Amino acid sequence: MPKSSVQGHKIAALVDDDASYRKATDRLLRTYGWQTHCFESAVDFLATKDKETYDCLLLDIHMPELTGCDLLQRIRSEGDTTPCLLVTAHRLNESQNAIARKFAYAVLGKPSEVSELMDALNGATRTTAP
Repeated sequence: MPKSSVQGHKIAALVDDDASYRKATDRLLRTYGWQTHCFESAVDFLATKDKETYDCLLLDIHMPELTGCDLLQRIRSEGDTTPCLLVTAHRLNESQNAIARKFAYAVLGKPSEVSELMDALNGATRTTAP
């Protein structure tokens, strides 16, 4: 998906089934000038993904139905190169590690330090700028 900054704000899609994490991260990103679109599942994100473009995706690895890794593999197979950060409160298994190394800019723990999250977001979008 091409970049879609609106009025100087970068746009992030936050896909996480944990409502408290979504709310806190949404509030944090907005404080740093990001616009966020929040989704409680990968299925919800996929239902709207062709209607919006994002500067970065933040995907929870452990979600019901379709995991963050499954979602990332799927959108990459469709040619979507939007930078992606994977977030997790759990250790990655071998398959998840392989997907993360191949398709994600970074994997962050949940919760992560504000500076770590913002550095990763800024790094991901900086390295993919045209």
